[in-house]
This record gives sequence, C-alpha cells and structure tokens, in this order.
Amino acid sequence: GNDQLPALVAGASIANYLSTGEGFGMPIVEAMGLGVPVVATSGGNLEDAGGTLARYVAADDPSHLVTVWRELLDDSALRCRLGDEGVQHAARFDRRRLAQQLLNIYDAVWQGSPLPANSPPA
Repeated sequence: GNDQLPALVAGASIANYLSTGEGFGMPIVEAMGLGVPVVATSGGNLEDAGGTLARYVAADDPSHLVTVWRELLDDSALRCRLGDEGVQHAARFDRRRLAQQLLNIYDAVWQGSPLPANSPPA
C-alpha cells in the first residue's frame, strides 16, 4: 500500500516522474525530500516542483531520457549532490510552512499592508 511507498522511493537511485497531465507534481517534491534525484517531463508545472535540481526531458524524446538516466546512474557524486540539495529544496514545500505563508499573505491583504517578503510574485 501507500505506507510502503516512501521506503520504496527512498531505496531508488532515481525517481522518474514522466507525466504530461499532472498539475503540480508533489511526487517530485516527495522524492526529493527522501534524497532521491528526480527525472521529470519538461514543460508545465513540474518544473515549479523540481526547480533547478530535477533533470527534465521532453515527453516525446526517449533518447534524451536514456541519456539523462545514464548520466545520473554513472555519476554517484552527482546523484548524491542532487539528493542532498533536493532535501533542502523539498523543505520549502513543507505544508505547515506553506500554510503559515498563506495566512501571512491573507493577513496582509486584510489589513491593507504590503505583502510579506517571502510571498510569491503577483
């Protein structure tokens, strides 16, 4: 079941999220939070989830996908760096932190104050 999924992902060398229809891509953030490098499809909102730390491929370019897989599988130092930095990246998406930021924005709007410095651009 889903209770075993984190252990399975954490044991992977690479997490692949090759979706063309996903909205945001929380599985990317979840894999990064477990220290697993991510390969995802380019375009759409998946790049918002993975930032500069995920590797992106076009959905219709399997040869590029294989090249990226080989690069990651052949370079353990790169996998380790992406894994370590991915954990830090994923921490930005902590639900409590995001909820507090949203409350701060609502509070500022309600009071007619400037938006907090860590707010997303309008």
